[in-house]
Amino acid sequence: MSQSGYLTSWCNGHPASAPFNWRMLGFSEQPTDFYSRPFYIASNVNVKKFSRDCFGSRTKSLVWLNYFRDIFKMYKDKRKFLFHFITDFSHDDNNLITMMDDDVENL
Repeated sequence: MSQSGYLTSWCNGHPASAPFNWRMLGFSEQPTDFYSRPFYIASNVNVKKFSRDCFGSRTKSLVWLNYFRDIFKMYKDKRKFLFHFITDFSHDDNNLITMMDDDVENL
């Protein structure tokens, strides 16, 4: 996609169980222009400094949504292919997804 002029991004908020990493080896090189896995791995190392649902004073969903939004703001005139999803709030309990409501509404 990058060779065709698209800005590419792969973002998953849960690196341990992300596609291409769960029971797989992952990527030997960064697969996209923007790749969030190193950030999420580093943040999980410091998980005791954060609550389960937050990074400091920001919810995980807000950090994830801002990452997505900022790519669009920075590269508004460039074609994009972004594959983003977050499973933290829906993987174990479908009711937890409502925790993202305010962040999505205020985006």
